[in-house]
Amino acid sequence: MIPEPAYNGASSAKPYILVIEDSASDIRLLDFCLSANGFSGNLFAFQSGTKARDFLWSSPPMLPSLILMDIHLPEMEGIDLLEAIRLHPFLKDIPVIVWTGQYSHHEAEICRNLNTLEYFEKPIDVNVLNLFAERMITRWEQFVVAEHEEKAGKK
Repeated sequence: MIPEPAYNGASSAKPYILVIEDSASDIRLLDFCLSANGFSGNLFAFQSGTKARDFLWSSPPMLPSLILMDIHLPEMEGIDLLEAIRLHPFLKDIPVIVWTGQYSHHEAEICRNLNTLEYFEKPIDVNVLNLFAERMITRWEQFVVAEHEEKAGKK
């Protein structure tokens, strides 16, 4: 199983993706497809919105470079968590990709208004999931790796 991140007293030097998804099998499948498509970063996961929120609001937070989240989560809906992230001064600019098993035009519009990078319906077909993984890696490289390398070069 993908581990939940644990704050160790230092900020995360290596970029990581935070997955917020209640289905353990979806997390494993996503991890497999990302790895199979060349993703070599860290991947951490929470299976509830409240656990993810508590971690993200920890002091000092270990900020993810990208968040992939489900909309329908136990304890706290993903839309509520996404709204809270967008209002938080340290979290508001973290890129977020939303995926859901129940596509809704209304939720997709809310997510667009909350500046998500993507809104996907969860794929069932492994080929579709591989395409999703490729797009996610591309987003990772565009928005995260380049920025991390630029910051590392300036030090």
